[in-house]
Amino acid sequence: MMLLLKRAVEEHQIHWYDPDYLAQFLSPTPDTPATRLCFTGVEERFHLAPAYPSVEAVRRALTPCFLGCEVDAQTPLWMPATEARIQLLLSLTATLRATGTTFHHLLGACEGRLFAPPDRTPSQRPLIPSLLELHYRYRDVAALAPAAAGRDADGRGAPVAPVPMLKLSQLTALCLQEALPVLWAQPHAAPTPLPSPWLERRRAASGTQGGGPSPLFEDGDRLSICCDYQIPKLLRAAGVLQYDEALSRLVDTRRLLAPGSTEEVSIRVATLVAAELLAAKIAATHNALLSRDGSTDLITTDRAYGLLDHILWMTGRSLKGCEHHLCHTIMY
Repeated sequence: MMLLLKRAVEEHQIHWYDPDYLAQFLSPTPDTPATRLCFTGVEERFHLAPAYPSVEAVRRALTPCFLGCEVDAQTPLWMPATEARIQLLLSLTATLRATGTTFHHLLGACEGRLFAPPDRTPSQRPLIPSLLELHYRYRDVAALAPAAAGRDADGRGAPVAPVPMLKLSQLTALCLQEALPVLWAQPHAAPTPLPSPWLERRRAASGTQGGGPSPLFEDGDRLSICCDYQIPKLLRAAGVLQYDEALSRLVDTRRLLAPGSTEEVSIRVATLVAAELLAAKIAATHNALLSRDGSTDLITTDRAYGLLDHILWMTGRSLKGCEHHLCHTIMY
């Protein structure tokens, strides 16, 4: 998927990531039939430009982004859920235009914070809450109903516990933290004015830090694992996660799990818990070994946790011979 999107930019000059580029597919005034978009109970309408009377027409215009090949390098293969991906790109573009904001402005307003600190200033708008407010695609919260909680005196079950998963909003933060210092370090990068003094200072500091760039966000250790389908697949294969017989049968026979179902939510929440326990074990083992040698280069559980996401995802992606769960969702 990433190869297709990269090639679309480099070879076809299709800047699918740029809302200004995508705006050409939207009508400046709602004079065309509205395209109806409905996911997980959220309904939205946006208007396509007259030259693109349907999402299918937009798909044809963006074909290099989504059309690849099977493993034989010859048979055409469309990216899964192509139409839904296009609808979401256009929906997000319409939202940015309607609110008059950009990702650069959201980043500048956060002033280095992903989550709200107790002493937040009125001008500081942490990035993760801003993304959740911006578009429903970022509002990734699982509803966990404890199976063994029993019932109260009125015969009602235990209350549903909301568990923030926030895969896409956290992945956005991780990508920004990785990409921006690299972009700013380019010798021929144009010195585009940035929308906040904090962001200007971070760009200036990125070229002067010894030993590599410092973290873009000061509370990056509060990020959790970006739960999708590759990480639970790996943790299950390693014996860290164990599925019961019914869930194993569903996953191993490639049955589609309903988004928000007990099965899908259980996998994702268990992945969060397992990853945190794994990080604690890694930190404790690392620190015990170093302390024995008199070293003071110790790490916290949060630091170990922050290093796990990319390692687990890449390892899970390359792992063959075991199944991951399937779910038709826009959250991962």
